[in-house]
Amino acid sequence: VPMPAPAAAAVEANLRSTADPISVEQVDIALRALAQSCADSSTPLPVVRAARLTGDQFDLYLAEPADLPAPWVGTADTSVWTLPVEAVADLPSDLADTPAPYPALVTIGHDLEDGHVFLDLEYLGALAIAGDPQTTREVLAAISHGPLRHPLTRQLTTWVTT
Repeated sequence: VPMPAPAAAAVEANLRSTADPISVEQVDIALRALAQSCADSSTPLPVVRAARLTGDQFDLYLAEPADLPAPWVGTADTSVWTLPVEAVADLPSDLADTPAPYPALVTIGHDLEDGHVFLDLEYLGALAIAGDPQTTREVLAAISHGPLRHPLTRQLTTWVTT
């Protein structure tokens, strides 16, 4: 896979280096804490299909309704759970030995409210990107090269075909 063009690389870097109060590294810790909590309670890890990071919270969109432990807060939709920015400080910091539970959770862009949008490629199984060839290659390169540097995806092997 070719390296992304400078413009695409800048976009990808901007996606990863957010100024939001909840950083991608803190999201990694939150997800590892969730995995550790599930392991400690012998509860199956919920299947994540997508996520969203804003300045106020981190939202998990689950494949099925589930009950998540504190500090996660449920919403009216039991398949959507929120980690408020205030709860980030209470997360444990000694989770380096806990494997990342969602290594295929990758950033794909921003939504209309400037929230960072993540998709779990493992849940999706496949992702099709349509558009003009140059832009499509740049997007695929950013998605496939991003996991090499991203704490959530250190264990991911990405296959890209064009």
